[in-house]
Amino acid sequence: MAKHFETMEQARKYLNFKEVLPTNYIPIYISVSPPSNNPCLTVVYLINNKRIILSEWVGNLEFNPNAKMGNINVLIVENSSVIFIKWVKDNLVYEICGEKQSLNDIIRIAEEITKAKFILQGE
Repeated sequence: MAKHFETMEQARKYLNFKEVLPTNYIPIYISVSPPSNNPCLTVVYLINNKRIILSEWVGNLEFNPNAKMGNINVLIVENSSVIFIKWVKDNLVYEICGEKQSLNDIIRIAEEITKAKFILQGE
């Protein structure tokens, strides 16, 4: 069961990791689920009237990267309407998803979190 919070300070009490969030965006929704064992932080941003969802949790991710953020391997998955960007850094899994029209905003958030430049492989 997810637990909802008004502020990141409240949510931090339930995390077993130090979250890394973009500083240029204000979340409209914050939750931790489940609030025990291996919690997942979910933060929702509203950018240009589109929801962008950032999730972070401790773990590992097996994937074939198709992009990079600096030297961090990244997986981009897209279907007809939604795009996901996933990567692992310091034992934390990051996932950002949103509508395809939000791709530039999603990349900006990922770059802000990783402090690295996005590179699509093959470029």
